[in-house]
Amino acid sequence: MTKPSNHTGNTSKNAEPAKSQSPPSNQLIIETAEITAENTTALTAATDKYSDYEIAVEGKEFYEDALFSSEDELDQALIQTQANKKLSASDESQAPNAIASKTESEPPPEPPAKTYNKPAAIELNDFISPHSQQQKFQAGHHLFSKDGKQLPYLSRPKLNPSTLLSQQLTAAQSFTSTLPVAQRPALPSGKKNAQQLWLCCQLLGKYQWQKLAIRLNEYFGRSLPQRSIELDYKALKLKPKSQFEPILSPYEIKKRFSSKGISNDQLFNTASVELNKIAKCALARGKKQQLTESYSLVLAPLFKSYIESCHKQPAANKNTSQNEQLEAIKSITKSMIALYKQLYMPLYQASNLIYGPQRSKANALAYSLIDWLCLEQWLYSAMLAPLPSSSIKTLNSLFYALSCYEPELIEQPQTSLCSNSPSSLKTLYRRYQLMLLVDFGSINTRLHQEVIDQLLAALQQISLFQLSAQPHKPVQDCHFIPSHHSAAMQFTPATQLQGAEGIGLDLAKFTAAIKADYLQQLKRLGTTNSKQPANASFAAQSALFSQLAAYSKQQTLGYYSLYQPLNISLFCGFNDCFSHNLFSYKQNLKSQQTSADIELPQPPKASSCPWAAAVDDDEQLCLQTAAAKLTAKLNIGQPVIISRQQEGQAQPESQLAVVTRITRSQPKLIELALSKLAQHFTGATINEALPPHNKALLYCHDKQYFLLTQNSEPCWKGKTLALTLHNEQSTVVCIKGLSQDFGQHRIYQLF
Repeated sequence: MTKPSNHTGNTSKNAEPAKSQSPPSNQLIIETAEITAENTTALTAATDKYSDYEIAVEGKEFYEDALFSSEDELDQALIQTQANKKLSASDESQAPNAIASKTESEPPPEPPAKTYNKPAAIELNDFISPHSQQQKFQAGHHLFSKDGKQLPYLSRPKLNPSTLLSQQLTAAQSFTSTLPVAQRPALPSGKKNAQQLWLCCQLLGKYQWQKLAIRLNEYFGRSLPQRSIELDYKALKLKPKSQFEPILSPYEIKKRFSSKGISNDQLFNTASVELNKIAKCALARGKKQQLTESYSLVLAPLFKSYIESCHKQPAANKNTSQNEQLEAIKSITKSMIALYKQLYMPLYQASNLIYGPQRSKANALAYSLIDWLCLEQWLYSAMLAPLPSSSIKTLNSLFYALSCYEPELIEQPQTSLCSNSPSSLKTLYRRYQLMLLVDFGSINTRLHQEVIDQLLAALQQISLFQLSAQPHKPVQDCHFIPSHHSAAMQFTPATQLQGAEGIGLDLAKFTAAIKADYLQQLKRLGTTNSKQPANASFAAQSALFSQLAAYSKQQTLGYYSLYQPLNISLFCGFNDCFSHNLFSYKQNLKSQQTSADIELPQPPKASSCPWAAAVDDDEQLCLQTAAAKLTAKLNIGQPVIISRQQEGQAQPESQLAVVTRITRSQPKLIELALSKLAQHFTGATINEALPPHNKALLYCHDKQYFLLTQNSEPCWKGKTLALTLHNEQSTVVCIKGLSQDFGQHRIYQLF
């Protein structure tokens, strides 16, 4: 389509019309006429000259007697014709007798059967724009490298992965206990005499005595392995109880948290103060454990409710009191993890004589500690904050120690705070490692739970095994989790794993399952028969798949430390961007037509935050501001207009952008990453859609036109939309492909 004739968001520059690019020589040009307002008017007026029969024939999608039913079929026919010509030319250069002998020996191949009246097939890569960040998923482009430092290589078009493991994992490589087990004797069958009965009684007696001896040895720690792996733990110097105010009892805790007259802010503040006192106070071990478990029971439901509220409205939109609530939650999780460390670590570091009788209690504390580490990760992902590296180190080292000394524990399902069903430590560990791969700050918060659900659904596809320094055990290619001094997943080839100790993860089947789900959704979205809008699962799969692809290339996003003040104004949200563009157009029109009586609409209010910038180039803008002063409602994918007042210009320059990342790397501060789309844009109304989802933004980038819409109406390749621009001019656009899907908003590329 051509550039709209009305004024855009930028008054100083005009967008150049899109020039037609020369097609490759091996493709046949079918009509892809650009639709302009003038062409639309001419076509509408020209319909009076044609009969109803001619209009009906011209309006058909395909014809019954057509030789080719689609552009792809015509292109394939042309390519095949040129290939045959080249083949015949090369054959003519050979000896005539050789050609004759070849003709006599091999019969000519039968021509392929032609299919008539076949619907046009939509290729997967046809539905992805070259401008899209999802272009890494195009057909013919490998998603993952075969390098050992990256995710398992996935071949195309087959969805079955070619795994990097030199051997398949066997049951013998799972976590098994090394403790002695009593062997039940084989008793003779059939009728027994007195001597045989006496022998059976002796064997059974020895078996029962052996079982009792094994239990006694385990209880007193004689048969338990020595826990030589050191965990990263430093005991705090506790203060006497007399230096603190009275601590709430378990009954008072339950009574206060069940009261309906106390808000969540007050409850979180109370828990933060009380848990901080308990963590620093020298209490009896039993008393401290009782208080810790009491707070764990009452806080878990509140945290789950808080996570759901963050998914509906990101933490970046919070006011002053809610930002204080966020800091209180961070303090609570830190204190709870510190308390469980105080309860478990002395037992772990004790001798087997002390550890043996309290082994079941120690295992329960270890499970609670890992469970709270997983809950902390869930909370931080909802708050769009980076997870503390100390927590990741604690979980990695603790799970590795448990896999060595308590292998039966990690397989036992128990009640978890992070799941509605019982989960084992093995399941929690895999969930924790997978969520480390995902940057939730770059995913729309409404898709967070959908992404987590997809991770949990594919959890069983991950093989988890233990690497050993024993030379007789084979070492395989895998994803290696070091046991110490690491806060992130490391990808190590097999040649560097000799003598290594740690946990290995095989993600080949997992990445294949994620890819298969994504391609299935993309294929359904790209078919002309799909008239239903894609649900949140497609946007979640797209976001998850792009995260895995970026992580496989080690493309991790960092954080900036230096920000400089920047004098800009931001208009955030779809409605404010639409209203600001309409106001700018009316204002420019009124300045040009002074005699006309033009009524200006109410302008939207810009965000009144003091902004500081770390990066400001042609493609992105990284900003930082105080969380308490941010009043705009922001989420990933929401449009933003960047307004700057340049010297010597009466009107400020406007630039259209979208929010691509929201993080809280520092307390009381929020970082925003904006992806700049275009300087030439205009608002448009979709005539077919119902308000308030009928508003759209039309912009030009690199001589290509795009349509930013609210995710309401289904669109597919070839669908036409009638738009009404701000100057009340009507135009018709045709969808070429999906450029971006943010969940709440979508960007379509136009023909």
